[in-house]
Amino acid sequence: MVVNGDEIEGSIIIMDEAHHPSQEAIELLAYLKQLAAESYTRRAPFIIITSATIDIRRFASYFNTTNYVSVLGSTSEKVYRYPDRPLNSVTG
Repeated sequence: MVVNGDEIEGSIIIMDEAHHPSQEAIELLAYLKQLAAESYTRRAPFIIITSATIDIRRFASYFNTTNYVSVLGSTSEKVYRYPDRPLNSVTG
């Protein structure tokens, strides 16, 4: 993303791990909300916000939109393997 005065050059802004609260993330979300609101009056970038644990309805409400895509992740079975003896007794 390149900012030239009030104009933004670029077509996509991606924010990953949006659920992590930090001052920077909060400020970025506020700025993205402003950009999204202005997209009706000028060409704004496409905004993608990702998170493994995002509350999609809450974010959609915050951005005052019903346009979102939800992609369900997949989970796989975890396999735990433990050595037969303590690791400190294993010699090379």
